[in-house]
Amino acid sequence: MSKPQTTKVVGYLRTALGSPYEGALVRIYLSSPMVVTDNIVGTELLKTFSNSYGRFEVNLVPTGADERNSENYYVFEIIRETTQYFKKIVPVSSVPLDFEDLSDYLSPGERPLYIGREKVTGGSSQVKIDVTGIFKWTTFDGDGTTRTFTAPGEIFIVSVNGLLVLESIDYKKIRFDTVELDEAPSSGDILGIQYKI
Repeated sequence: MSKPQTTKVVGYLRTALGSPYEGALVRIYLSSPMVVTDNIVGTELLKTFSNSYGRFEVNLVPTGADERNSENYYVFEIIRETTQYFKKIVPVSSVPLDFEDLSDYLSPGERPLYIGREKVTGGSSQVKIDVTGIFKWTTFDGDGTTRTFTAPGEIFIVSVNGLLVLESIDYKKIRFDTVELDEAPSSGDILGIQYKI
């Protein structure tokens, strides 16, 4: 069995005033065991301390190498007077990576909805949409006060700056062609509405 490749992660811890955070305990563990070819990487706790410069380093098997769980991530606990928790995705890299530059892991429910991606809350789901007819987009510039918008046809999708907003959570339909948002889009925001003609 060959040893799985590792990525070095280097962090620099600072206090609120910007001085080095010396002697902080850094505990790191995987959220679930990882399978990498013939190897199983367990969830054993790794420990290290920040030095007098606030620096710590650790070698980790990249979470992107997990062949069984694409949602795997590392938990970093930074302990000194208080405990801070960070969920981080560690990519494959031949050069050391800065802890601050690692992507935060977000559970599916925490991720923003973009046009073209459906929100699924547990299990699989199916969505049926009548796609007969012609669909078009219209856009409106936000002004910070206007909350009601009317499209030239039946409204199907509403977005603000490309992010989906959800009916009955972020807006309500007043009529088939008119929506009222809970909050007015700010000045500079672009409201997009997909409608069927």
